[in-house]
Amino acid sequence: MINFYHRFLPGIAKCLTPLTEATKSRSKAITWTVECQAAFQAAKSALASATLLNHPDPKSETRLSTDSSDSAIGAELSQKHHGAWRPIAFFSRKLTPTQSRCSTFDRELLAIYSAIQHFRLFLEGRPFSVFTDHKPLTHALTSKTARSRQERQLSYIAEFTTDIQYISGTDNVVPDVLSRAFHSIEEPMVASASPIPAIDLAQMAIEQRRDPKVSELHRRFGDIHVDLVGPLPSSEGCSYLFTIVDRFTRWPEAVPIHNAETITCARALLRNWISRFGVPDTITSDQGPQFRLLGPCWMDELPIVLLGIRSTWKEDLGASPALLTYGTNLRIPGDFFPSPSDDKFLPDSDFVRTL
Repeated sequence: MINFYHRFLPGIAKCLTPLTEATKSRSKAITWTVECQAAFQAAKSALASATLLNHPDPKSETRLSTDSSDSAIGAELSQKHHGAWRPIAFFSRKLTPTQSRCSTFDRELLAIYSAIQHFRLFLEGRPFSVFTDHKPLTHALTSKTARSRQERQLSYIAEFTTDIQYISGTDNVVPDVLSRAFHSIEEPMVASASPIPAIDLAQMAIEQRRDPKVSELHRRFGDIHVDLVGPLPSSEGCSYLFTIVDRFTRWPEAVPIHNAETITCARALLRNWISRFGVPDTITSDQGPQFRLLGPCWMDELPIVLLGIRSTWKEDLGASPALLTYGTNLRIPGDFFPSPSDDKFLPDSDFVRTL
């Protein structure tokens, strides 16, 4: 549970240090010390009083605050909502023995580098500022004395932002806490956060249906990506694939067409998508790399490729495109046939063997 909710727990890496040290050995026996018990109780208290995070807003000002200690690094991703900075997510991790022996500059640089890596999907393509309490880092991107490892980390940081600002240690409270212990490990932690009121999920669903923006966000087949793949080796008279992918469900369609003319693509969209899913709100040109590996007989391979894409589990969605579209997963060819050990089924068809 701690691993699942770690992003809600500031400084959890430091809190768990005695436990991680105790479990590093491959030995099945664990020596349970007073420090381990204190860390265990601290982790439970942290979980019970988890910080309430705000939902990210793509239009709000964003900043990444980082800090390091001798044993861990930490960061806070926050946005300004209604004039006040609100936390979006936290990050912290324990330093390796080698990293803990690095200079202050290297540890603080590692904190920025690791935090940007951790929050890459959120920060990529978005303007944001980095705040650090180590002032030399504000000039690091223009320094000509950096060593090779520092140059690699600075180069990676520069791909996302060049705005590194200084903040005093007394104002850099959250990242400082993330990289250090909440309390002395000998002192018991007490949950002091106010209990979060229960959420009426049924009422939430009603309000979401009333909200036009939420309805638009969750509308299936409202935003699609299209692309033209080809020319491919001619198969049954077709040399191109007109691909369509729904942005929400990731449901793909690939329509074989004879040529790349606009009217041909429009007909393919009308006959194979709009006739089944309706007129989309937006159409965006996209790429179809999954279809670029098709062989010369791609008309026979295409249905199986589509079935595979539609049945593939998407980690970010927590579902497959088929599950989001039909409410159930599709049966794949292997599900139709008994186990190979079953002597009653011996396929003698080349087509069946190919499946």
